[in-house]
Amino acid sequence: NKEITSELGIKKDDFVIGYVARYDVLKNHRGFLQSCHKLLRFDLERNFKVLLVGDGLTNENEEVVELLIEYGLRDNVVLLGYRSDVSRIINILDLAVLFSWGEAFPNVIIESMMYGKPFLASNVGDCQYIIGDGGSIVESGDTQDLANHMRNYMKMDNDTIEELGMRARNRVLTHFTMDIVAENHLDCYSA
Repeated sequence: NKEITSELGIKKDDFVIGYVARYDVLKNHRGFLQSCHKLLRFDLERNFKVLLVGDGLTNENEEVVELLIEYGLRDNVVLLGYRSDVSRIINILDLAVLFSWGEAFPNVIIESMMYGKPFLASNVGDCQYIIGDGGSIVESGDTQDLANHMRNYMKMDNDTIEELGMRARNRVLTHFTMDIVAENHLDCYSA
């Protein structure tokens, strides 16, 4: 963890938010960054860093860079692009977020929750079902509510965040392991 936090310029007291999704209109990076801009307006007790991970999320993407400048987020956001070591990135997060306009069954939620990370997502597809009590849901497009939720997570102490993360992990272990999914799948066909 120390190696990667140092590599990414993350300080010990930074609250680290991760957004793992390719750059695509459907993934609503613009709305997420608007929420981060609104988050800056709060009287925050600690700094936050956002790690944007996925194809197209690099400094070469002029559209993204312009959004960061427009929203005053250059110091808060790290553009990581495609990474083959996403698990290392997820491991250092305090909160994982997905603010999509639409999803089916996003694997990134399960992957993040498996690493004990609370998840905050828009109410699309199966997001609410997957997250359960391992995080929270906001309405898709409601940038103020997303900012409010992120602020609430930032105000939590480390023990509370860890407890939420353990709930998230337990939800994956009790609902989404390969054995459970296979068993549920077979039950559908044997009924």
